Amino acid sequence: MKGVERAIKDGHLRFDVVLGYFTWPAGYAAVRVGKLHNSFAIVVLGEDQDWLAEMRRSEDGRFEWTWRNASALVRNNNVDLPVLRQYNRVVSAIGGFDPSLFFPMDRDEARRFVGLPGERPMVFALGTLEARKGFQFLVEAMADLVRATPGILCVIGGDGRLRGDLERQVKRAGLRESVLFAGKIPHERARYYYNAANVFVLPSLAEGNPNVMFEALACGTPFVGTPVGGVAEVIRSEDYGLLVRPADAEDLKTKIALALSKSWNRDELLRYAQQFTLSRKAETILSLFQDVLPSDGAN
Repeated sequence: MKGVERAIKDGHLRFDVVLGYFTWPAGYAAVRVGKLHNSFAIVVLGEDQDWLAEMRRSEDGRFEWTWRNASALVRNNNVDLPVLRQYNRVVSAIGGFDPSLFFPMDRDEARRFVGLPGERPMVFALGTLEARKGFQFLVEAMADLVRATPGILCVIGGDGRLRGDLERQVKRAGLRESVLFAGKIPHERARYYYNAANVFVLPSLAEGNPNVMFEALACGTPFVGTPVGGVAEVIRSEDYGLLVRPADAEDLKTKIALALSKSWNRDELLRYAQQFTLSRKAETILSLFQDVLPSDGAN
């Protein structure tokens, strides 16, 4: 807090609204700053559901204090709004993608750009390589898929503590020619992988509302994943993707195989994705600002 106050003082900053992303530490700091400067504080809760539940159970009162004292809370799904209304009467849900970064491309061109073979059916997954993302179940599913779907290729993007375990799992299963680790993918390059893929897969055990889902749809790539967090709010129809039971490699294998065999309407996927653009997200935040600020803009 001392560093924040010093920056405000040195920069002679004046403001009406403070925005903090995640409850801790940014959200807590935003609410503290708002109270010190008689400004409105909006906290965006980007935590996944497990993290949110852990904070609710925590004996650290700063989390609940942040939620109760914020001018408004923003969540990335609707399913958690009833919980948040226990702490704050002003809550809203938003989520979206940047259409200047994520848009449809020719699949062969996208594969050439990232150096992937043009003829193989491809599954793409992207996220932090941690147990809660469920990539261990994707590797398990691939062990059966390679026998049922000749030439199938799974590309996993991202890095994290589980990478070594996943690489060993791939080696034990004899999948080194079928499962590739792309490492950390720069945000501006991710669209090439989404467009290169026939299907995007996210087998998470916990989420808020994953941006990668919106990004895949924005590239016209169908989604296969678990109905955690706000996923089921978005994948409401099998026109856009298929839902899988969490931690169930057998169901994941079945749904990936079905998705690869299905004829998807890419134009319909792209039309559906347009409701999740950042401009729509900005409209929601602007509306929230208008709700918390006095009509004359004065504190």
